[in-house]
Order: sequence, then structure tokens, then C-alpha cells
Amino acid sequence: YKWVAQLSSFYNIIMGCFRNGFPVAVNKLWYNAWAFYPFFFFRKDLKAEDTLTLLTHERTHVRQQRDIHLLVSVPIMAILSVLELLGIFDQYYLLLFIPFIPTVFYGIDFIRSWVFLSVYGKLLYDGKNEEYRKLTWQMVRENTCFEREAIMRSPNLEYLYDRKFMAHLSYL
Repeated sequence: YKWVAQLSSFYNIIMGCFRNGFPVAVNKLWYNAWAFYPFFFFRKDLKAEDTLTLLTHERTHVRQQRDIHLLVSVPIMAILSVLELLGIFDQYYLLLFIPFIPTVFYGIDFIRSWVFLSVYGKLLYDGKNEEYRKLTWQMVRENTCFEREAIMRSPNLEYLYDRKFMAHLSYL
């Protein structure tokens, strides 16, 4: 029954990768790493001391995207499939947009973060120079709930074992 053990091991690896992401090492990348469910890409030339926290950071993003797919994409696909079976609606061209639903939620939270930082400009006040710092794209991105969870939890390598469903909402 060696083939049963090999098949179950392969199944466990694949299911683990769907849960935590398929790692892909690339030579050139704009960032050190980037996640797009079910993959996360990272540069081959990373320093060893940064690798574990960076991989935890990207795996957190993969989990966030998986949560959004389970909560939003799967029901949309089920509704579209029922409409297709009833002959009411042709769904095939909409299926192309399903992988990008987490990106839409990232964009909405990016806008929320930008509005929050713009309205509450006190957060940008620099006490040393007695002036307001300029609002940058990086500051807005780091203030999104997705990045805040990933940044705060990336040093804890055990975080993904205990992470709750839609845990990024607690960082709003």
C-alpha cells in the first residue's frame, strides 16, 4: 500500500498549499514578495534572516484572500451557476473576474485608509519639525487592515496555526 501513502502525502501537500499558498521563487520582482491566491511569489536573492517573517507575511495575505474567496466568490459562483442552469444568465465572462475579487476589497480598504489618513491629518503631524508629513502611497498601504494584520503578525511564525476566519476585520 505504498501508493496509498504516496497519494495521501501528495494530497496533504496540495491541500496545505491551497491553505497557505503555493510558493514560487522568481529572479526579478518589484517587491520582495507578492501574494495572489493561491500563489505567493518571492525573490530568490532574499537574505536568510528576512525570509521566514516575509513568508509568514505573504502567507497571511494568502489566507486573507482565501477568506474573501470563501465568503464572497463561492456564493457568487453558486448563484451564477444556478442562473446558468435556469437559462436566465450566461456566466462565463464573469468567471474571469472571480480571481480579482480580493483585489477589489483591497482597493476599497485602500480608499478607506486614504480617507482616514486625509481626514485625521493629526496622525501625520511630525512633532520634531513642527510640520505635517506628506501623505505617501506607502503610508496609506500600510494602514489598510490587510497590511496591518500581516505586518503585526509576521514575526510570530506560529500565527497561521491559530488565525481565525476573517481576522483582518479586527484591524479596521
